[in-house]
Amino acid sequence: MPLRPSDTSKTSVVLVLNGSIAKTQLQRELAHSNNFIVCADGAARHVLALRFTPDLVVGDLDSLSTENQQTLTEARVPFLKSSPHKDKTDGELALQAALTRNPERITIFGMDGGRFDMVYVNLSLLLTPELTANSTAVECYFEDESCGVLLTSKTPFSRECKASGTISLLALTDEVEVTELSGTYWLIKNERILRSSARTVSNRVGGSNRFKGCETSSDKTLVRCVIESGRALLVIAKVSEDQ
Repeated sequence: MPLRPSDTSKTSVVLVLNGSIAKTQLQRELAHSNNFIVCADGAARHVLALRFTPDLVVGDLDSLSTENQQTLTEARVPFLKSSPHKDKTDGELALQAALTRNPERITIFGMDGGRFDMVYVNLSLLLTPELTANSTAVECYFEDESCGVLLTSKTPFSRECKASGTISLLALTDEVEVTELSGTYWLIKNERILRSSARTVSNRVGGSNRFKGCETSSDKTLVRCVIESGRALLVIAKVSEDQ
């Protein structure tokens, strides 16, 4: 199991929460030497199972097994231990710890699965003010291997995606002013999207016969999304096949 000593030069953070994990994507991210690995309590088991070592474990340690705690201690992994009588979840504390490093990028795993209230709270972490203030790039990988990209006015999206793949734009704030969504079947230009609306769910990459705007290369299409205000999550389905 490779030991990953703390290194202030690491500009990206992999944040692992205690939910369900997209193992293929997690293993890929853990293999990057530039990633600082932060685990929320028992989520450390996912990293250890893939034979990697976290750089930091945060929480009250109520969901971390004795065996895993011993393994981490022997590897000299630091613990940022909290009281079990706290007003924040282990995930929130782990995100706060990650943000103290001022990372350029945070990749989050384990947001979904398990109790619905915890899933809701985990998704609400994307509204943390520091993420916007620091212009941090944030991506989330979910159990079904879809990828969510956090969009703010400071973090536009531009990426080649597999044509005909499913893509959804989800408003995280009450309103999101969308300047552009292109490279999809249903295009958006200078429109307001409401959180209460499902209008931008289950769009399709490429194949637009309504407007110009798709730039296609072989079986991939360049998707662009820019928002003027608010926050949104752009969810790309089955990323292991579509990217």
